[in-house]
Amino acid sequence: MIRNSEYFTFNGQDSRLYNIINVNLEGGLLEEPTYSRTIVETAIPGRIKPYHHRTDENPLSFSVVFKFENGFDNDEHLRQVSRWLRADGYYKPLKFSNDDRTFFVIFDTSTLTTNCANDGYYTLNVRCNAPWGFSDEIELDWTSPSTITIVNNGDEIILPQIWIKNLGVTGTVKLVNTGTDKEFGFTEIAQNETIFVDCENGDVLSDIPETYRLDDLIDLYFLELDLGVNEFSVVGDVEVKMKYREILLA
Repeated sequence: MIRNSEYFTFNGQDSRLYNIINVNLEGGLLEEPTYSRTIVETAIPGRIKPYHHRTDENPLSFSVVFKFENGFDNDEHLRQVSRWLRADGYYKPLKFSNDDRTFFVIFDTSTLTTNCANDGYYTLNVRCNAPWGFSDEIELDWTSPSTITIVNNGDEIILPQIWIKNLGVTGTVKLVNTGTDKEFGFTEIAQNETIFVDCENGDVLSDIPETYRLDDLIDLYFLELDLGVNEFSVVGDVEVKMKYREILLA
Protein backbone atom coordinates (compact mmCIF):
# COMPACT_ATOMS: atom_id res chain seq x y z
CA MET A 1 0.00 0.00 0.00
CA ILE A 2 1.03 3.60 -0.60
CA ARG A 3 0.20 4.99 2.82
CA ASN A 4 2.42 2.59 4.77
CA SER A 5 5.36 2.91 2.35
CA GLU A 6 8.28 4.88 3.74
CA TYR A 7 10.28 5.29 0.55
CA PHE A 8 9.54 5.51 -3.16
CA THR A 9 11.25 5.74 -6.53
CA PHE A 10 10.30 8.27 -9.16
CA ASN A 11 11.71 8.41 -12.68
CA GLY A 12 14.33 5.82 -11.72
CA GLN A 13 15.66 7.67 -8.65
CA ASP A 14 15.23 6.62 -5.03
CA SER A 15 13.73 9.20 -2.66
CA ARG A 16 16.53 8.52 -0.18
CA LEU A 17 18.95 10.20 -2.56
CA TYR A 18 17.15 13.44 -1.71
CA ASN A 19 16.64 12.69 2.00
CA ILE A 20 12.88 12.37 1.44
CA ILE A 21 10.36 9.94 2.87
CA ASN A 22 6.65 9.34 2.25
CA VAL A 23 4.50 10.34 5.26
CA ASN A 24 0.87 10.70 6.36
CA LEU A 25 -0.34 13.80 8.18
CA GLU A 26 -3.73 12.33 9.08
CA GLY A 27 -4.40 9.86 11.84
CA GLY A 28 -6.80 6.90 11.96
CA LEU A 29 -7.87 5.04 8.83
CA LEU A 30 -6.17 6.17 5.62
CA GLU A 31 -7.49 6.23 2.06
CA GLU A 32 -5.77 4.16 -0.63
CA PRO A 33 -6.36 4.95 -4.33
CA THR A 34 -7.73 2.05 -6.38
CA TYR A 35 -9.40 3.19 -9.61
CA SER A 36 -11.39 6.11 -11.06
CA ARG A 37 -14.47 6.20 -13.30
CA THR A 38 -17.40 8.43 -14.25
CA ILE A 39 -20.97 7.27 -14.83
CA VAL A 40 -22.53 9.12 -17.78
CA GLU A 41 -26.32 9.23 -17.44
CA THR A 42 -29.26 11.45 -18.34
CA ALA A 43 -32.12 12.20 -15.97
CA ILE A 44 -35.46 11.83 -17.77
CA PRO A 45 -38.57 13.58 -16.43
CA GLY A 46 -41.15 11.11 -15.19
CA ARG A 47 -38.63 8.28 -14.79
CA ILE A 48 -37.15 7.23 -11.48
CA LYS A 49 -34.14 5.59 -13.06
CA PRO A 50 -31.79 7.71 -15.23
CA TYR A 51 -30.89 6.63 -18.75
CA HIS A 52 -27.44 5.07 -18.65
CA HIS A 53 -25.17 5.95 -21.58
CA ARG A 54 -21.81 4.53 -20.54
CA THR A 55 -19.16 4.39 -17.85
CA ASP A 56 -15.95 6.28 -18.63
CA GLU A 57 -12.64 5.29 -17.09
CA ASN A 58 -10.75 8.32 -15.74
CA PRO A 59 -7.04 8.80 -15.01
CA LEU A 60 -6.39 8.12 -11.33
CA SER A 61 -5.53 11.12 -9.16
CA PHE A 62 -4.45 11.20 -5.50
CA SER A 63 -2.36 13.27 -3.11
CA VAL A 64 0.88 12.41 -1.32
CA VAL A 65 3.07 14.08 1.29
CA PHE A 66 6.85 13.85 1.00
CA LYS A 67 8.90 15.00 4.00
CA PHE A 68 12.57 15.76 4.44
CA GLU A 69 13.78 13.03 6.79
CA ASN A 70 16.49 15.16 8.41
CA GLY A 71 15.63 18.59 7.08
CA PHE A 72 16.95 20.16 3.90
CA ASP A 73 20.38 21.65 3.45
CA ASN A 74 19.73 24.89 1.61
CA ASP A 75 17.79 26.43 -1.27
CA GLU A 76 19.84 24.46 -3.78
CA HIS A 77 18.63 21.23 -2.15
CA LEU A 78 15.02 22.42 -2.62
CA ARG A 79 15.70 23.27 -6.26
CA GLN A 80 17.18 19.81 -6.87
CA VAL A 81 14.06 18.18 -5.44
CA SER A 82 11.79 20.42 -7.52
CA ARG A 83 13.69 19.60 -10.72
CA TRP A 84 13.46 15.88 -9.94
CA LEU A 85 9.72 15.93 -9.24
CA ARG A 86 8.94 18.11 -12.27
CA ALA A 87 10.84 15.71 -14.57
CA ASP A 88 10.33 16.74 -18.21
CA GLY A 89 6.59 17.23 -18.11
CA TYR A 90 5.58 13.72 -19.21
CA TYR A 91 4.41 10.65 -17.28
CA LYS A 92 7.19 8.92 -15.36
CA PRO A 93 7.12 5.73 -13.25
CA LEU A 94 6.35 6.10 -9.54
CA LYS A 95 6.64 3.08 -7.25
CA PHE A 96 6.30 2.92 -3.48
CA SER A 97 8.38 0.63 -1.28
CA ASN A 98 5.41 -1.33 0.08
CA ASP A 99 3.15 -1.42 -2.98
CA ASP A 100 3.27 -3.84 -5.92
CA ARG A 101 1.88 -1.25 -8.32
CA THR A 102 3.76 1.07 -10.63
CA PHE A 103 2.01 4.32 -11.52
CA PHE A 104 2.94 6.51 -14.47
CA VAL A 105 2.46 10.03 -13.18
CA ILE A 106 2.89 13.75 -13.40
CA PHE A 107 2.90 15.80 -10.20
CA ASP A 108 0.58 18.54 -11.42
CA THR A 109 0.65 20.65 -8.24
CA SER A 110 3.29 20.97 -5.52
CA THR A 111 3.25 22.97 -2.27
CA LEU A 112 6.16 23.26 0.16
CA THR A 113 5.29 23.74 3.83
CA THR A 114 8.27 24.75 5.95
CA ASN A 115 9.04 25.87 9.51
CA CYS A 116 11.54 28.40 8.11
CA ALA A 117 14.30 26.44 9.86
CA ASN A 118 15.34 24.09 7.06
CA ASP A 119 12.63 21.53 7.65
CA GLY A 120 9.30 20.85 6.01
CA TYR A 121 7.31 18.73 3.59
CA TYR A 122 5.88 18.74 0.08
CA THR A 123 2.19 18.18 -0.63
CA LEU A 124 1.71 16.99 -4.20
CA ASN A 125 -1.18 15.95 -6.38
CA VAL A 126 -0.47 12.86 -8.45
CA ARG A 127 -2.07 12.65 -11.91
CA CYS A 128 -1.76 9.19 -13.51
CA ASN A 129 -1.94 8.29 -17.20
CA ALA A 130 -4.45 5.51 -16.50
CA PRO A 131 -7.32 4.69 -14.11
CA TRP A 132 -5.16 2.21 -12.18
CA GLY A 133 -1.65 0.98 -11.38
CA PHE A 134 0.41 -1.64 -13.17
CA SER A 135 2.71 -4.55 -12.42
CA ASP A 136 6.36 -4.55 -13.38
CA GLU A 137 6.85 -5.10 -17.11
CA ILE A 138 6.58 -8.75 -18.18
CA GLU A 139 8.45 -9.96 -21.26
CA LEU A 140 7.88 -13.40 -22.81
CA ASP A 141 9.24 -14.99 -25.98
CA TRP A 142 8.85 -18.21 -27.92
CA THR A 143 10.57 -19.76 -30.96
CA SER A 144 8.63 -22.14 -33.24
CA PRO A 145 5.93 -22.88 -30.66
CA SER A 146 2.88 -25.02 -31.41
CA THR A 147 1.01 -23.64 -28.40
CA ILE A 148 1.39 -20.62 -26.14
CA THR A 149 0.03 -20.27 -22.61
CA ILE A 150 -0.10 -16.90 -20.83
CA VAL A 151 -1.55 -16.29 -17.37
CA ASN A 152 -3.02 -12.87 -16.64
CA ASN A 153 -2.86 -12.48 -12.86
CA GLY A 154 -4.14 -8.90 -12.96
CA ASP A 155 -7.61 -7.41 -12.60
CA GLU A 156 -8.44 -6.31 -16.16
CA ILE A 157 -7.97 -7.46 -19.76
CA ILE A 158 -4.47 -6.75 -21.14
CA LEU A 159 -3.66 -5.38 -24.60
CA PRO A 160 0.01 -6.36 -25.08
CA GLN A 161 2.79 -5.31 -27.43
CA ILE A 162 3.70 -8.15 -29.79
CA TRP A 163 6.55 -8.88 -32.19
CA ILE A 164 5.95 -11.70 -34.71
CA LYS A 165 8.69 -12.96 -37.02
CA ASN A 166 7.80 -15.41 -39.80
CA LEU A 167 10.43 -18.17 -39.97
CA GLY A 168 8.60 -20.06 -42.70
CA VAL A 169 7.50 -19.28 -46.24
CA THR A 170 5.39 -16.24 -47.08
CA GLY A 171 1.82 -16.81 -45.97
CA THR A 172 -0.57 -16.75 -43.03
CA VAL A 173 0.54 -16.80 -39.41
CA LYS A 174 -1.82 -16.55 -36.46
CA LEU A 175 -2.49 -17.27 -32.81
CA VAL A 176 -5.87 -18.89 -32.16
CA ASN A 177 -7.35 -18.55 -28.68
CA THR A 178 -8.49 -22.08 -27.85
CA GLY A 179 -11.09 -20.79 -25.39
CA THR A 180 -12.77 -18.13 -27.56
CA ASP A 181 -11.67 -19.17 -31.09
CA LYS A 182 -10.60 -15.57 -31.76
CA GLU A 183 -7.75 -15.36 -34.26
CA PHE A 184 -4.92 -12.86 -34.07
CA GLY A 185 -2.47 -12.78 -36.93
CA PHE A 186 -1.88 -11.84 -40.56
CA THR A 187 -3.10 -13.28 -43.83
CA GLU A 188 0.26 -12.47 -45.39
CA ILE A 189 3.70 -12.03 -43.86
CA ALA A 190 6.95 -12.46 -45.78
CA GLN A 191 9.65 -14.92 -44.81
CA ASN A 192 11.90 -13.40 -42.09
CA GLU A 193 9.62 -10.35 -41.84
CA THR A 194 8.95 -9.05 -38.33
CA ILE A 195 5.73 -7.22 -37.54
CA PHE A 196 5.30 -5.15 -34.40
CA VAL A 197 1.77 -4.75 -33.04
CA ASP A 198 0.74 -2.36 -30.27
CA CYS A 199 -2.64 -3.81 -29.37
CA GLU A 200 -3.57 -0.93 -27.07
CA ASN A 201 -2.92 1.85 -29.57
CA GLY A 202 -3.76 -0.09 -32.75
CA ASP A 203 -0.30 0.29 -34.33
CA VAL A 204 0.98 -2.24 -36.89
CA LEU A 205 4.56 -1.79 -38.16
CA SER A 206 6.60 -4.01 -40.49
CA ASP A 207 10.40 -4.05 -40.57
CA ILE A 208 10.22 -4.10 -44.40
CA PRO A 209 10.36 -0.52 -45.74
CA GLU A 210 7.14 0.83 -47.28
CA THR A 211 5.22 -2.29 -46.28
CA TYR A 212 1.90 -1.82 -44.53
CA ARG A 213 0.23 -4.79 -42.88
CA LEU A 214 -2.88 -3.36 -41.22
CA ASP A 215 -5.06 -4.60 -44.09
CA ASP A 216 -3.56 -8.07 -43.59
CA LEU A 217 -4.53 -8.16 -39.89
CA ILE A 218 -7.15 -10.89 -39.54
CA ASP A 219 -10.57 -9.30 -38.88
CA LEU A 220 -8.71 -6.18 -37.69
CA TYR A 221 -8.58 -7.93 -34.30
CA PHE A 222 -5.96 -6.92 -31.73
CA LEU A 223 -5.00 -9.60 -29.23
CA GLU A 224 -6.51 -9.47 -25.75
CA LEU A 225 -5.33 -11.39 -22.69
CA ASP A 226 -8.33 -12.24 -20.54
CA LEU A 227 -8.13 -12.76 -16.79
CA GLY A 228 -6.61 -16.10 -15.85
CA VAL A 229 -5.19 -18.63 -18.29
CA ASN A 230 -4.98 -17.78 -22.01
CA GLU A 231 -4.10 -20.65 -24.33
CA PHE A 232 -3.30 -20.23 -28.02
CA SER A 233 -2.60 -22.66 -30.83
CA VAL A 234 -0.02 -21.32 -33.28
CA VAL A 235 -0.41 -21.52 -37.06
CA GLY A 236 2.89 -21.03 -38.89
CA ASP A 237 6.55 -21.21 -37.95
CA VAL A 238 7.18 -18.05 -35.97
CA GLU A 239 9.15 -16.27 -33.29
CA VAL A 240 6.87 -14.41 -30.89
CA LYS A 241 7.74 -11.84 -28.25
CA MET A 242 5.26 -10.08 -25.96
CA LYS A 243 5.58 -7.22 -23.50
CA TYR A 244 2.86 -6.09 -21.13
CA ARG A 245 2.02 -4.96 -17.64
CA GLU A 246 -0.78 -6.51 -15.61
CA ILE A 247 -3.43 -4.07 -14.40
CA LEU A 248 -3.61 -3.92 -10.59
CA LEU A 249 -6.51 -2.27 -8.79
CA ALA A 250 -4.87 -2.60 -5.37
